[in-house]
Amino acid sequence: MAEKRLPAYPNVPTLQESFKIPNIRTVRGVAGPPALAKEALAYWEGVFERLVKTEGWRKYLAESQSEDGYVRGPALTKLLDESLAVRREVFNDLGIKTVR
Repeated sequence: MAEKRLPAYPNVPTLQESFKIPNIRTVRGVAGPPALAKEALAYWEGVFERLVKTEGWRKYLAESQSEDGYVRGPALTKLLDESLAVRREVFNDLGIKTVR
């Protein structure tokens, strides 16, 4: 279900290659309250910025066959908006009503 073929399986096509369906990304993240202090936000962004540069993170990605897609700030907002738009389109095509 990845956007591109996984390195461990170079001869296995993606779902989009096989079925011409939209890619619905799995987005995982950490959320905080809207009123989170800027200092706290900066602290946690720093923690995750360092984390995704570690050998342990690279090992986790390789072992779980996951793509590296760490984003934050405006890039994260854009990613979530695009992901939501794709989901809404798919749901609409399937006749599934969405509320928000």
